[in-house]
Amino acid sequence: MKFAELAKYLQKLEGTSSRNEMTVILAELFRQASPEDARLIAYLSAGRLGPAYNSPDMGIADKSMLKTLKSLNAGDADKMFVKLGDLGLVAQEIRSIRAGEYKSVSIKEVHQKLLEIAEVGGIGSQEKKQNLIRNLLESLDPVGAKYSVKIILGKLRTGFSDMTVLDSLSWMMTGDKSKRKEIEEIYNVRADLGEIAETLKRLKRVEALNPQLGTPVLMAQAERAKTPQDIWVRNGPCALEYKLDGLRIQAHIQCSVLSAQCSVKLFSRGLENVTAMYPDVTAGLAKQIKQDCIVEGEMIAVGETGKFL
Repeated sequence: MKFAELAKYLQKLEGTSSRNEMTVILAELFRQASPEDARLIAYLSAGRLGPAYNSPDMGIADKSMLKTLKSLNAGDADKMFVKLGDLGLVAQEIRSIRAGEYKSVSIKEVHQKLLEIAEVGGIGSQEKKQNLIRNLLESLDPVGAKYSVKIILGKLRTGFSDMTVLDSLSWMMTGDKSKRKEIEEIYNVRADLGEIAETLKRLKRVEALNPQLGTPVLMAQAERAKTPQDIWVRNGPCALEYKLDGLRIQAHIQCSVLSAQCSVKLFSRGLENVTAMYPDVTAGLAKQIKQDCIVEGEMIAVGETGKFL
């Protein structure tokens, strides 16, 4: 599928506030896509390059984007930005003024170019990113330029949630939301909308997936009760324990038989990869756990005396 087609659907989504209408529009989009494109559509329509737990930051601010757009239009971008207040609209306006033949760029090609922009780092990285963005924009039609800029800046506001995408995948398959519960059960253990969209397109049916190391399991959250009695009414016989005030963490531990070492990934409740933030926890888990597993619990600070801080 061409990126220009995706951009048209993003424009439709931006123009509606009805969740049901969004569901139908997304279902139509997924229905037309190949399995590989369905994966990328699930990411890009949410303004990401990958799943929530593994989507690189583009590292581009408004000021840098404005500089890139000025290079496309001999400096008029400043005035346009003051007038329009949206750099995506500025990009669209510039491409409309500089009308010409646009390349037939696929979703996959645009996704690869966006990844390339995100991966640029080091000395002179901003200039390199600006050159790559300019080359990308020059290959896109006005609407495609608008939404690529919004994705790069992290300002794509389509107004739907992951749950709307799950509804749309059910609608794609059956014309209604009857498969939503089954699809959500898959999402609960494999929180990667792109993978789910691609799998459903390939199999043409809903099939249970097992948890996979490296892909976070959606964490169940407690439901509030109005009174302590409500807890026993809902759950039957149960026990209480102290609420430890820390951070909810899900650890994915994968051990190598050859090296006798384990690699660890830590995910927050919001599915953010926080491995680099807690090297002591990562090292402790790698040392103490000797087989592949996923463990989840509350991560708390402990003082030198062994007491919780």
